[in-house]
Amino acid sequence: MSSPKYFLLCGVGRSGTTVLRKALGLHPAVYYNGMENNMVQDVIGCALRNCTMPSRKESMVVSQEQYDRTFLRLLNDLLWPEEDKREARTLMCAINPSCDISDYLVQVFQNCKLVYLVRNGIEVVASRQRFASFSERSFGEQCDVWTRSEGMLNWGRQHPDIFREFRYEWLVDESQIYGRFSELFDWLGLEQTDICAKHVLSNRYHPTLDPTDTKVVEADYATQDDAVRKKMSDERMDRWKSWRPEEMQIFEQKCGPLMNELGYALPWKT
Repeated sequence: MSSPKYFLLCGVGRSGTTVLRKALGLHPAVYYNGMENNMVQDVIGCALRNCTMPSRKESMVVSQEQYDRTFLRLLNDLLWPEEDKREARTLMCAINPSCDISDYLVQVFQNCKLVYLVRNGIEVVASRQRFASFSERSFGEQCDVWTRSEGMLNWGRQHPDIFREFRYEWLVDESQIYGRFSELFDWLGLEQTDICAKHVLSNRYHPTLDPTDTKVVEADYATQDDAVRKKMSDERMDRWKSWRPEEMQIFEQKCGPLMNELGYALPWKT
């Protein structure tokens, strides 16, 4: 299978996107700038508005194809400035797009594939509550952010040739991680390597430790101890126990259907 020219790694914040993008960026056949690339959806959204608004569409002085290529050149220069690397590698960016721009996203990034990282909504919402950048948002807003995944997952089911779902739980399960990366590389047409899985197993990002969680000193050596990694994962899953009854109700109303669709249980219901 030939490699796509572009590889778009997508997912909601606090889903494990940082560790996964840094790991995949180590693949020798991938060119990645090491940063979050959310400017992509800003540029794509702007381009889409300008070429679909009737008054602006009418006044365009270039063809749609020329217009798209202009924005692709802009993104190429912003994200992958070393031109010699562009020819020999698959170009990866890490973004969190919405389904309403995805059709145009893949129109601009021709010959691309998308991998969407999914994590249990309870863990995502609980982590967002404790992460400084998001902690001021209301509980309902945190739930709304996670449920945005539904639109992208539905869009992906309509584009199975270029869309692949990837689960966070595979990243914390040493019995699965090598095989899952192998499947992903095969789908992307990339050579097999263990470097990405080994990176995940030896790094943690964005810790949101509670006083009752595994201590940081233990977390630092989690890479050598699968039991510690599992303990940390279990602790995060149990953070819902601090939620108030009304928060559980909000979560169930907003996130329950998608949780069920993805096969994640509501623990307070069992």
